[in-house]
Amino acid sequence: MGLEKKKATISDIAAAAGVSKATVSRYINGKSDLMMDKTKERIRTVIELLDYHPNNAARSLKTKKNYQVGVMLSNIETPFAASLIVGIGSGLRQRGYEPLFVDCHDSIEEEGKALASFLDRTVDGLIVSTIFMENPALIKASCDGCPIVLCDRFVNNYAFNVVSAEQEESMYRLLLHLKEQGYTRPALFTLPWAGNSNRQRRLEAFRQAIAALYPDRAREDVYLFEAGGGAEDQLERFLSQLPPGEKPAVVGINSEATVLVYRAILRCGLRIPEDVGLCGSEDWNWDSIMNWATLLTPSITTIDVPTKQMGCRAAERLVELIEGGDPTAQVITLPCALSPRGSTQLRGGTERIDR
Repeated sequence: MGLEKKKATISDIAAAAGVSKATVSRYINGKSDLMMDKTKERIRTVIELLDYHPNNAARSLKTKKNYQVGVMLSNIETPFAASLIVGIGSGLRQRGYEPLFVDCHDSIEEEGKALASFLDRTVDGLIVSTIFMENPALIKASCDGCPIVLCDRFVNNYAFNVVSAEQEESMYRLLLHLKEQGYTRPALFTLPWAGNSNRQRRLEAFRQAIAALYPDRAREDVYLFEAGGGAEDQLERFLSQLPPGEKPAVVGINSEATVLVYRAILRCGLRIPEDVGLCGSEDWNWDSIMNWATLLTPSITTIDVPTKQMGCRAAERLVELIEGGDPTAQVITLPCALSPRGSTQLRGGTERIDR
């Protein structure tokens, strides 16, 4: 007969991490704001190694909570959503909450149904990557007392807690890199942005960086296309309008747009970076061995969005709200790294290799 596996306790975690039981309890309950980062990391590591799971049935009787969180994602099929799921799931489970994920299929109607369902089952809170910036139903749910944290996207006319990535500084650094490499005509290639606050913020960041770094530009180069097609037509339109001597570069608004433009460039028989530079935001956040930007030839210059960290931080903030933390709305903005690679290096320089 095999030995029965002993279930880990808070005392076990405290002993292994070298902290008090009270410290572990504060971490699990989302009250770790004043802890040192190395302490939080040590506790997190021990929890994972010991496969610790709180007894939610006993906790529910004591606290009147069910330790379930509704997670509403605009489109769960994207690699971006997959990275968010990993971060949110890890962040919630480490604190004793179970995520309930729902795909809203890029439909405001489906999002409304999911919201109603979660409120009916009295989840302890919601993490939402919303479909649309105009969202009275979500505002009402918050006004009625449901703790809500928005992930990556904003809602107009209401101060939600939001965890997102910064846009302006990283876009400025990207366009400065293009200018230093000799590109004279950057253009933004974007999927539809109506209702999508993240794409609108990136578009505005591009416009601001262009105004600062290319002040003599007579026109703004922003090209809209659909995921199902149109990138090649827009690329040909952009290049056909360039006067002699211009050196063009394309900035993809997200990973999907950048990959679609990469395919369009190849189909047009153009060389990267000699004929046209290519770069964009990398928001899939896959592990380095599967980083799409380094698997292409040449590897693609990217703004690296910390998607998993975004999901984990959203989970942490929601637990803080659920457990009675400061309810003041916060906009938590995570920094993005710039990874210059071969797709924009006309003049050489050090390429970051993630392989």
